Amino acid sequence: MFLKIVLIVVTLLALFLSVGGYLNYKDNKSSKPKEAKQYKWLTIIAAIIGAISLISFVASLGSSSNDNKPKTEKTTKKSNSKAKEDKEKEEAKKLKLESDKKEQAEKQEQAKKKKAEDKKYKEEMDKKEAAEVKKAKAKNDENNLTEYANALGQLPEKSNGAISDAYVDPESNQTVIVLSDEALGLNDNELKDVSKAAWELAQNLIDNYKLRNNKKVNAQTDVLIKDTSGNVIAKSSFFGGFKYVANK
Repeated sequence: MFLKIVLIVVTLLALFLSVGGYLNYKDNKSSKPKEAKQYKWLTIIAAIIGAISLISFVASLGSSSNDNKPKTEKTTKKSNSKAKEDKEKEEAKKLKLESDKKEQAEKQEQAKKKKAEDKKYKEEMDKKEAAEVKKAKAKNDENNLTEYANALGQLPEKSNGAISDAYVDPESNQTVIVLSDEALGLNDNELKDVSKAAWELAQNLIDNYKLRNNKKVNAQTDVLIKDTSGNVIAKSSFFGGFKYVANK
């Protein structure tokens, strides 16, 4: 900037000197040739200096313009580059958010699907297990009934002759215990006691073989105490207790 001011001053001064020298040269050309010659050289030198200063000033303006242009272009380019970079970052951030959201949705869907599959698998396993348990219980119930019938058949041997037979009636499914003829020779109270003892033996077997919770049981827990003629001496009451019905 300082150089420009100096060039302007020099240019103006040279212009002033060249004009002044030319005017003096013109005025003294005829009367004072010697001084006119000096003014002529002053005019020429001043004109040359002025021309050089003017050219230098114009060149400095062009140089300044060229210096500012790259700077402006650089600034503009940098600004555009930053804007582009910011835009790319924003787009990348947006794409990442969308990708994360999609990934999260996929994870939730997979978790939901897995939960449904696990639930279905558990239901199938529970159903299968329940079927197996039911099948095993049915088999166990059937075995218990068979073993119960076998245990009844052994009562006559273990009763010291008081019981002549014990079985499950195939028609009524009731448990029947037949007292021997020797037992029938007892008095009424003694017969009642013997009948109750036989009834309790059957109840113990029913409990041992879990017939009360056996789905295959129909009337096996209904116990009848009979004589060898088929007359009922005692039986299970409506409420499941012992009831003596013989008339002696």
